Amino acid sequence: QQTAGLLVDAAAGRAPVPRWQESLTAGLGIAAALLAVIAVLLARACLRQRRRGKKDRETDPLTGLGNERFLRSRYLSVISEESRVLYTAVYFYADAEQLEKVRGPQDKEEMLRRTAAVLRRYAGEHDVLARVADAGFLLLRRTAGGEELRQWLSMAQASLDEVCRELRMC
Repeated sequence: QQTAGLLVDAAAGRAPVPRWQESLTAGLGIAAALLAVIAVLLARACLRQRRRGKKDRETDPLTGLGNERFLRSRYLSVISEESRVLYTAVYFYADAEQLEKVRGPQDKEEMLRRTAAVLRRYAGEHDVLARVADAGFLLLRRTAGGEELRQWLSMAQASLDEVCRELRMC
């Protein structure tokens, strides 16, 4: 030991560390790092699963649109008290029960899928679209005014009429 003022250099008198102890320490460090990586990956997978579960609970399996639960959550998170006046609720209904009686459940489902696709194509980035009934769709449309909404409805209705003609349902 050498004394330098009040500090003592104790390293000079220490016995050398055996190689097996160095290897063990390095191995434990690597194992700890691997465990940390695994913990992070598991946490990410758990979060992904939780998000997927929420998405599944908020998605209509037939059309891929949001359902009533989705509509409620989006309404609360997107439409504020101030922006509420900018939105118009538009309800689309198809007589799917009659179609099912006449043509069968496959044609009814195809018509609902195609209707959803048309509405999705016409929905804007700030709009909220959901299938809220067996054959009912609700769109909360952000619009600047009545004339814009009438023009939008006219285009959407023309596309829906085209789907109806393509499927020979009207």
